[in-house]
Amino acid sequence: MTTTQPSMLTSSVISFPERGPDGRSNYRGNTSGKVVEAFLRMFHRDPQGLFVDPCEGGGTSRDVAARLGIRYTGFDLNQGFDLTVHDLAQALNGERPLTAFVHLPYWHMVIYSQNPRDLCNAPTLEAFLERGQAAAINVYDALRPGGFYAFLMGNLRRKGEYYPLAALFELILPGKLREEIVKVQHNTWSGRQQYSGAGVSFVPIEHEKLLIYEKAAAKFMLDVAIEKSLLLVAIKDGTWRNLIRRTLGRAGNPLTLQQIYERVEGSERAKTNPHWREKVRQVVREHPGEFKCLDRGMYALAV
Repeated sequence: MTTTQPSMLTSSVISFPERGPDGRSNYRGNTSGKVVEAFLRMFHRDPQGLFVDPCEGGGTSRDVAARLGIRYTGFDLNQGFDLTVHDLAQALNGERPLTAFVHLPYWHMVIYSQNPRDLCNAPTLEAFLERGQAAAINVYDALRPGGFYAFLMGNLRRKGEYYPLAALFELILPGKLREEIVKVQHNTWSGRQQYSGAGVSFVPIEHEKLLIYEKAAAKFMLDVAIEKSLLLVAIKDGTWRNLIRRTLGRAGNPLTLQQIYERVEGSERAKTNPHWREKVRQVVREHPGEFKCLDRGMYALAV
């Protein structure tokens, strides 16, 4: 990758009217390769470093990496890799990427599949935020110290309700926020519609947020994400599910309740709850869709 090209991030607002040749243009929701390129040109500072996109969808990141000469690995749910439960570091055979680009579905905006694990099918906003946070934690854990990940997210209006998804994620994503960039959207569905009639009073959404985080500290990032999650009361219990899900995912095999206790005990979540063992038992028993009981006191991820 050449380092002589000028930065494409010259302002906290970016606009690329032409999406460019990268990725499949008919893949709905596929972002412009110029966004990925702008991120890489500024933050992929080691020519030998690995770039990963764990939700590569229409292949935009793959094409950009090839064009820039950057080593790349990509995954996707339609290839069998679920970022909310499968361990990204293990999938990369232990290599720590320098950069990552994360572009999740915007909840129900586009239905990509009928897979219940697809984030577009999350039944509630709480579930969408919880599982999206789990995906980001997975990426953060896999990054090398000093690495960066970009998180692109838009907002959603549905049946008159406005869901500020980007702002909500900004409160709960792990890492040190380095940049908050507003990306102007072009050729949007809402921008092509004509709205009229009594009671119609809203502004079409024509922007997304590109949030760039740095892995700056060695602190266990589940603890940091959990601390941030306290700002969102609605997903406080979700952080317990994330904690247990990641514990089981990292183990790679079923664990007894005692083994789960041993791994969870040092977390900030356990330190702030004197009845944390009871909470662990409650969570694994009340969420059989997430945790499968294989035998008395033995649990695995229900994938």
